[in-house]
Amino acid sequence: MRVLLYSLVIPVCNEEGNIEPIILRLNDLISKPSEIIFVDDGSTDRTADVIMRCAERYPHLPIICHTLPRRTGQTQALRAGIKAAQHGTIATIDGNMKTDPKYIDELVKKFLQGVDMVVGVRHHGLRQDKKPIMTALSKVANTVLAALFRSKVQDISSTFKIFKKQVIDPVPDRLVWKGLHRYLPLVAQFQRNNIGEISIPTTERRAGRSKYTIFKYCELFSDLLHLYMLRAFLN
Repeated sequence: MRVLLYSLVIPVCNEEGNIEPIILRLNDLISKPSEIIFVDDGSTDRTADVIMRCAERYPHLPIICHTLPRRTGQTQALRAGIKAAQHGTIATIDGNMKTDPKYIDELVKKFLQGVDMVVGVRHHGLRQDKKPIMTALSKVANTVLAALFRSKVQDISSTFKIFKKQVIDPVPDRLVWKGLHRYLPLVAQFQRNNIGEISIPTTERRAGRSKYTIFKYCELFSDLLHLYMLRAFLN
């Protein structure tokens, strides 16, 4: 496999129990990231301490802890990590271990086929904690977005992805809102970038607490307004 230099950005908030399991899985990757940027988004537990301890324990891994002074949300945490990244290719994953980092190898393999972004399409066959209402709302949201923006991406809001940094560089700060991180595949589509997909399983959260509630889907209408404005700008 051709070597790919890429930065891995992982936004985390109160995920002290998931940091080392993530790092252990990253250590087993064939296509290891050139830098691993944990963005601590205002954690109130020992998340930052665990990251620094792991950086000392695994010195062969390029672990960086980028700490934000207060909680800003996942969009701003991702943007901070991406701005700090040294490479032109960015991979992102959640910090909750519900998606095994080992599938990053599959992302890289697909990316090297010549696309601009690869999205991990999540399926929940291994999970028992996924509430039926949340699953249904997620499907409805993806269906609405696919219809309105003629998108063929099956899992638009998946955080498990790899992409060229130039995909999001054109987005100005004035058009950034707190939900932007959920729609990066649409940002790529608006600029006519090529998007690939791989299928990935998800598992139950083993540590920490979910930050997502049913109320995030109430933001869909506001998100749509932002997306229309962003599409107009990028086109």
